[in-house]
Amino acid sequence: MPRARLAAVALIATSALSACGSKDSVAPQPPTWSKLTALAGGGFGIARTSDGHLLTTLIDYGFVERVLLSNAGASHEGLQLGGTPSVVATSPDGATFYVANMAGWVEARDAGTGTQTAYASVSDAHALTVAPDGNRVYVAGSAGHVYVMSSGLSLLSTIALPGGPWGMAFRDLGGSSRLYVSARDGGTITEIDRSTNTVLRVFNVGGRPHGLVMTADGRLFAADNQQSVVKIIDAGTGIVTKSIPFTGAFGLAITPDEKTIYVSGDQGDVGIISVSSGSVVRTWPTGGQARQIVTSADGSTAWFANSAGWIDVVTR
Repeated sequence: MPRARLAAVALIATSALSACGSKDSVAPQPPTWSKLTALAGGGFGIARTSDGHLLTTLIDYGFVERVLLSNAGASHEGLQLGGTPSVVATSPDGATFYVANMAGWVEARDAGTGTQTAYASVSDAHALTVAPDGNRVYVAGSAGHVYVMSSGLSLLSTIALPGGPWGMAFRDLGGSSRLYVSARDGGTITEIDRSTNTVLRVFNVGGRPHGLVMTADGRLFAADNQQSVVKIIDAGTGIVTKSIPFTGAFGLAITPDEKTIYVSGDQGDVGIISVSSGSVVRTWPTGGQARQIVTSADGSTAWFANSAGWIDVVTR
């Protein structure tokens, strides 16, 4: 698609590729997958706002595309950022979104207006996440750093973490809080004390871990696209206790009730993992390449940014 078309204020998406199935009010329906809507370019990162929009980064076009969930087949608004926007995340209240741009910066924008509210130069910005309380933004730097920033993107601390840090997950231990970071090129997961910004332990889990989620009882799930598994790691010991086969496992998202993990794979599959059984419930081939994932507030639905140019939707 010519870049000139993407420079327009509004990006006009094609009609919805298929409609989402309605839920049976009497009997629960089996899990479903469909294509929610087309994008104006290849999707990578995805987040959900408080005003009912999905935000998807178009990594090769320098845009964030806003999709209104209540009318996903209508015109989509395109916010031009420039560079190579990868991961997008929202504040806990959904009013602000943050974007890691691999061209060398991180920015914050108002989710309602799209206006930039903060900016910071980060030469190796690759991925990011927002702390559950919204007071900190953690940026993974591909050159071997984790940058701790305020919600206004002031740099507070830099933590050396070699091996290409990528996925991040939090754990509240009551009196303290931990951040866990996967290193895709190092085959490790690093535990960081959030109060002191110091490294506590490094787990050698092997492979190439990307997406990372944590359960309240201390189980880390890490998507390993090299070994095509989702590994379950005991956060107390750092030992891999189980490997769940999933082709090219890349992105993970856990539901608020911690019953379900949604997973994407390099070879185009999306799927559902049961947390209790540690097994895959269902997989679907998308025909594209699903990347980052975001869930609804109740966890019943997940949306996947797809680099082939659409958003996948899965309902459990």
